[in-house]
Amino acid sequence: MPMRSKGYANAHLQRKHAWRRAWIVFCTKTFALARWVWSVIIGRQMQRVRWQTVLWHCTALTITFVFVAPFFWVLTSSLRPLGLPPPRALEWAPQELAWTNYAEIFRIAPLGRQIGNSILVSTVGAALTLITASAAGFAMAQTPERPRRWLVMLTIGLLMTPSTAVWLPRYVLFSKLGLIDTYTVLVAPALMGTKPLYVLMFYWGFRRAPRELFESARLDGAGPFLSWRRIALPLARPTALAVVLLTFSHYWSDFVDPLLFLKSAERYTLAVGLRMLQQMAVTNWSLLLAAVVVMTVPVLLVYLAMQQFIRSDSEAPALFMLRSPTQNFPQKGNSVRPNYVA
Repeated sequence: MPMRSKGYANAHLQRKHAWRRAWIVFCTKTFALARWVWSVIIGRQMQRVRWQTVLWHCTALTITFVFVAPFFWVLTSSLRPLGLPPPRALEWAPQELAWTNYAEIFRIAPLGRQIGNSILVSTVGAALTLITASAAGFAMAQTPERPRRWLVMLTIGLLMTPSTAVWLPRYVLFSKLGLIDTYTVLVAPALMGTKPLYVLMFYWGFRRAPRELFESARLDGAGPFLSWRRIALPLARPTALAVVLLTFSHYWSDFVDPLLFLKSAERYTLAVGLRMLQQMAVTNWSLLLAAVVVMTVPVLLVYLAMQQFIRSDSEAPALFMLRSPTQNFPQKGNSVRPNYVA
């Protein structure tokens, strides 16, 4: 027994020294960064750096801290050992790291299958929304002015309609069609663009494109489908990437639709599984926060993947496997016909 107490004391002392060394390294790096910033503002580079730039960076760092600090707290709190009483104040770094919490949540609840269900629903929903919302936005942008105004007003009116008002009509409709307790009922809103906001985003994106570009394509023999696929989508790829990211996040975190329309537990998504885990482990907040981290990480990975396409102009068109919107359009009088087949 004394040997065990001595070993535990040594392990605790080693962890304490490790945290102290980490804190010293953090303070050293922070001091070095502060010295560099001071040299930029006061030193030789003061003439090249304007105070507006410094103010912009400070504002950006403040906003970043506001969004990153809660996630960092959730990450560190998910590593607290089980059975400990909740801390009286914010605990940014627990004394002991319990990585077994992540394995425990998969043992308590079937999160593996629920993650697969969420990935399936989110991927299919995002792909269908990209097609339907962009097609609807392109049709609105090519409509004459008077009917286009009415369509925009109708879309804004649908956007202002609360989602709770359509729960009962959707349930009755899906029940008559026999779609209750299927994955189809979860991705059915994607056939209508998921949200009117996404249609308006594509509409505003396509309205910025020159109308003469589509008219010249129509004179060269391109129909509406080819103009949408070969010209409109590549020009609106920032909007398309934003819609894909927002739609994936919407279906990934959707809690109401799976709860209303699904009855089988093996078809539940991760959002419902998070609620099940909370009911099974009410007092173990570390397990719940570990599940929150598992649910948040895929959305962050999708965002980082989209960032790569946004930053690279050469790789972004490859997302749609399209060519440049100004390529293969011959001049008037040229006998060579454009190659619209991708």
